[in-house]
Amino acid sequence: MKNLLLLMRLNRLELFGINRRLNDPARRASATLLAALIALGALAALALVYFYCWGVAYALQFVGALSAFPVLLAAIAAAMALVTTIIKAPDALFRTRDLDMLLSLPLPARTVATARVLKLYGMNLLFTMLIMLPGGVAYGVLARPGAAFYVRYALCALAAPMIPAVLASLIGVLVAMAGAAMKRLRYAGLALMFVALIGVVAGSTYLSFSAANVNVFMDFARALSDLAARVYPLAPLYADAVLNGEVLSLLVYVGVSLLTILLAGALFGRVFVRLNSFLSAQTRKKRFVLGAQTRRSPRRALLAREWRHFLSINSYVLNSAFGPILSLLAVVALAVFVPGETIALFLQTEGLGDAPLAALPFVLSWLIGIGPTTACAVSLEGKSLWIVKSLPVPARAWLMPKLRLNLQLVTPFAIADSLVLAWVFRARGAALAVLLLMPALMGVFSALVGLIINCKFPRFDWTNEAKIAKNGSGALAAVLISMALCFGGLFLTFRLPAQNAMLIPAAFTLALALACVGLYLLVRARAETWVAAMH
Repeated sequence: MKNLLLLMRLNRLELFGINRRLNDPARRASATLLAALIALGALAALALVYFYCWGVAYALQFVGALSAFPVLLAAIAAAMALVTTIIKAPDALFRTRDLDMLLSLPLPARTVATARVLKLYGMNLLFTMLIMLPGGVAYGVLARPGAAFYVRYALCALAAPMIPAVLASLIGVLVAMAGAAMKRLRYAGLALMFVALIGVVAGSTYLSFSAANVNVFMDFARALSDLAARVYPLAPLYADAVLNGEVLSLLVYVGVSLLTILLAGALFGRVFVRLNSFLSAQTRKKRFVLGAQTRRSPRRALLAREWRHFLSINSYVLNSAFGPILSLLAVVALAVFVPGETIALFLQTEGLGDAPLAALPFVLSWLIGIGPTTACAVSLEGKSLWIVKSLPVPARAWLMPKLRLNLQLVTPFAIADSLVLAWVFRARGAALAVLLLMPALMGVFSALVGLIINCKFPRFDWTNEAKIAKNGSGALAAVLISMALCFGGLFLTFRLPAQNAMLIPAAFTLALALACVGLYLLVRARAETWVAAMH
């Protein structure tokens, strides 16, 4: 237990690289600033989620279904933990640079494996609390439960991500093993991971919609509970423990969750070294043959280098491309499977006005801008930073290809999504202009913000690419900023009368365009200074 606690403490101290900065006098001020920015971003995200949770809870209270709200929160948190963990599990558990050093210490392999599983749980717990904490406060404001409810709710919230994290880890590792076994196919593992992720999302979405039937209108609370139970099979047990105060259900829910994560640590511990060797092994060509040489301009060569680097790191690709790919699949599914008559009837509903067309660009912009490649592109240079810094080109010449990579990746998805939605919803005039411009501008804005934050707070001492791609300061800032801006704009849009619904989206699009120009000029002006300070 003592060794396990020490490993968990090491994992905590390396979070975002803040501890190393705090112990470096030259970078102590930047560490304080980074910690303050992360804290402010987290508070802003909590406040934003609270307003949305309060709105949903108020609507449920109005129809007499408020009791289903805590279960719905747990189902959403579990689904999010399942999807996100599949992406990061293989790289977080295995294939890290410090693994050989840890296994050379007098520590059992099961202790190292358990520490890694608990680290995955800790990362999922942060995102779970982002939903459960403000949601619990919103429920408490409206329902006014007794003090015992908060104790039960807190215990179940701590246990909520355990089983989804373990299940997702098993899926992620099995998919990674299947990809590693097909060594002749260069991107087999990446393709299989995308298939697994899309399958999980599509499956949960299908189960959710299959629960929506006429009972929704006859008994909304019961239908909503059925929906949550389909998405989250432990929902009935969770409801008995949290809402009904069943002590036995509480003990079973928490106990089974805790036992699952401990058994997962023991299971990975038994096969930890063999699995890591299998996943980390690389095949080399037996004979090198010099092929035809090509000549490129520095700009094209550096951009090609960025694409090769991007495609060589699975967690990097998954984190950056999943949002745009998911957005395209969603809009295509909307166009193919939803009848045109249903959409026309929805748009003609009295009182809605242009609200649906005003809301679509914000949702689409969030999916496009949630994972910019620039948020970790500088940090992923790692120990090869000196190579690019020694190139006979200006600093902005190798920073700008990182920006162009992101734009080449997300802009086609943004344009395709916008065109499909414009065709489906028959957008015209200002609604069409906003729908076409906002997602593309959000992709540019998110990429510029990610690049600036990564230049100001780079981290080159990582032991695994997944730590930077998923949990770096730039990646976290991009998620929080895109969520705050898009959901904040969506919130303000619905606060206006229906006849003025396009006012906020139009102003938001104009502000994004001006911000993109300003941030681009800032990058060009400060690139040399930022790169000179990197070490």
